[in-house]
Amino acid sequence: MARCDIIIPYFQRKSGVLDRALRSVANQTFTDYRILIVDDGSPFPPEAAIESLAPAVRDKSEIIRKPNGGVSSARNAGLAAVSADAAMVAFLDSDDTWTPDHLARAQAAILEAGVDMFWDAITPDAAFGSFRSPSAMIPAALRFPDPGVAEGHVVTNLLKVMCGQWFRHMHLSCTVLSTRLASRVRFRQDLSVAEDFEFFCQCAEKAESGAVSDRPGVQRGEGDNLWHGVGFYDPRSAKEKLTTMKLFKQLRRSKGLDAADRDLLDLRIQICREEFCWIEKRLFQGGKASPGLWADWLASDPAILGGVLTLALKTSANGGKTVVPGDDF
Repeated sequence: MARCDIIIPYFQRKSGVLDRALRSVANQTFTDYRILIVDDGSPFPPEAAIESLAPAVRDKSEIIRKPNGGVSSARNAGLAAVSADAAMVAFLDSDDTWTPDHLARAQAAILEAGVDMFWDAITPDAAFGSFRSPSAMIPAALRFPDPGVAEGHVVTNLLKVMCGQWFRHMHLSCTVLSTRLASRVRFRQDLSVAEDFEFFCQCAEKAESGAVSDRPGVQRGEGDNLWHGVGFYDPRSAKEKLTTMKLFKQLRRSKGLDAADRDLLDLRIQICREEFCWIEKRLFQGGKASPGLWADWLASDPAILGGVLTLALKTSANGGKTVVPGDDF
């Protein structure tokens, strides 16, 4: 019986990337899994990487082919193919790798401790220095130690976690879901940025419980990725601020939040406004402003005109900005 279905969205332009990810799966101490590689119209096919695996692992691998539609479409194709006898669903980006005990710890949390959502830490790396251990970023009031989770905690309110610096400790390659939860969530294919945040918010809304481990479970990779080489002053960054603002407003309406949570999200929305203005000011100076994004923002958030624009146009991203108390940047 396939106890864990592993979804790997795949689009790479060079060899060797997927090989590393698959070797990390083959090295798992938990071996009751099935690998679903979703070939999203990749120019470099995945077959060579699969053929390099030991027969026992190769026999557990399946390629799902589809026209290129983006990573959300690929992950949804994987979710749609999850087997009826799977108990867990794990995500692994094709350029990331797992530590050998990642799935074993997820199994303990989901199948033994009974939570719906598990994630662990990212191995420290100078190239991705913004990531931190989950317990360092999740307030103590929202978690408690659990002997069933190695170096970990059960989280009492996942929605409140999403109001904080979730991006410092959550990543899809760290994430394993119960199949009960996986059957109820899908990635929004209309989002080309911040789709992971929106997906985590869905999980937080629908999960009955969650658990985190401070033990590293993932090593980040640098394969074909939308954000590699993208600086702060880039049209894609402006779009990301717009989308994130909309998602913060959506999260703000969640019933599981209190007034303090909503005040926190108001600060994060204000930061999005300011950063959007800074980005657009620089793009305007270079003749690359985005009138379409401005129109969309004004329709979604007219408050951007309430003095924020004046402030942002007179300052820079290094000063005069809104900060969130407790954030550790």
